[in-house]
Amino acid sequence: MQKLDFLEAGITFIHVANSQLLWDLQRFWQVENVDNFVFSSDGKILHPLKDSLFIGDLGSNIDLNDIFKRQIYKILLAHLDEQSLQQLYRLDSQIKAAVTDVIFTGNLPIQLNQDWAVDRLIKYLEPSVDTVNVTTPYDIINSVLEVMGQLNDKRLPIFSNPMNYLDLAQLRTIAAEVMTQQRSIVFFEKARDEYLTYKLMGGVKMIYIDADFVAFDENRPMI
Repeated sequence: MQKLDFLEAGITFIHVANSQLLWDLQRFWQVENVDNFVFSSDGKILHPLKDSLFIGDLGSNIDLNDIFKRQIYKILLAHLDEQSLQQLYRLDSQIKAAVTDVIFTGNLPIQLNQDWAVDRLIKYLEPSVDTVNVTTPYDIINSVLEVMGQLNDKRLPIFSNPMNYLDLAQLRTIAAEVMTQQRSIVFFEKARDEYLTYKLMGGVKMIYIDADFVAFDENRPMI
């Protein structure tokens, strides 16, 4: 098994010549149970679905609210103090009392769940990500990184085919930003001739996997 080391702070490009291997690698981050792949950090086995965030192709329909839904609920619940919880409990009781009154008045064959669950109330409010207008693939990457920082989301963000949509200046800017944030991100690409053009950028590491599944780290074979 070959080991691929990601930068601790910066962009790790993984260029794959074999189409099936590229598909398998990307699928691993989405379904987890793909043979012959392991995700680890400091010798600890990690779970792709829990410890990474696979965004996919920047040209696809990317919904930040769907991506961060669970994190939004989690951080909101964590920030509720005792006073806020008491206020929400009173409001929840008032809502249930009003609906119960309608049921009794109309003699309706309906009953309500009277259990108090703040998480259900938060979901009912449908909180969403507050971001600037996202109009370009570059905006998507920046928004993902910004929201992850604000939510203290430590997952590894993974993008596919970014250089179909980014220019070199944008790549340099992203590399500088993630180095400043001390964050690691991964870009998957189908191998292309021009990958050497940006292999020497600061904050960018290149891993090339040839058609025979041999991996080269910055043009050096990885044993």
